[in-house]
Amino acid sequence: MVKIRTQRSCPWFDKELKEQIKIGRKLERSWKADSKNKVKFNSFYHQRRNVANLFTNKENQYYNTLFDKHQNDYKSIFKLSIYYLERKTYDSLPYEGAVKRANQFNDYFINKLPT
Repeated sequence: MVKIRTQRSCPWFDKELKEQIKIGRKLERSWKADSKNKVKFNSFYHQRRNVANLFTNKENQYYNTLFDKHQNDYKSIFKLSIYYLERKTYDSLPYEGAVKRANQFNDYFINKLPT
């Protein structure tokens, strides 16, 4: 059985980021072909750091503009935060009646505690 994972698309992923990743991959291949060359490793390392920073900056910029659009609409902000934080909703416990639940609670503690 194969499990298929779904991922949300990254709306902040644009051509600039794609080009920087492509440059980083090229530098990585160059460094791996000659792994003893420190200059190639340093250029690859710095490019990798630049891509990570660029990705983070674009993500932050996207969310800031998204929440700034709904700055005074608290209902929309709440919906966006639930959607982007991926909070899962759980079903509440089945309601069996207050008296029955109280009796079960009492029975548990009566049997649990020594007399």
